[in-house]
Amino acid sequence: MENIAMGRPMTAKEAAAYLRVHELTLIKMARQGHFGRKMGKSWRFRLSDLDRYLAGDIVSDSNRGASNEQVQAGNR
Repeated sequence: MENIAMGRPMTAKEAAAYLRVHELTLIKMARQGHFGRKMGKSWRFRLSDLDRYLAGDIVSDSNRGASNEQVQAGNR
């Protein structure tokens, strides 16, 4: 994790372990636009993006432009 703290992008395996989700769940979330970047055939994730997602500061592409309150109201 030392290299990750220094800004190196995380692999899907590392990011899934950090979020404590299955790798396939992470990839599904990435495809929905929550975070991550596709690089060739693999995905890469920034720790700062994952932390922002956990804090509720990142919404999916389908909800861009909506406030967090609007997104949360739509999820009820």
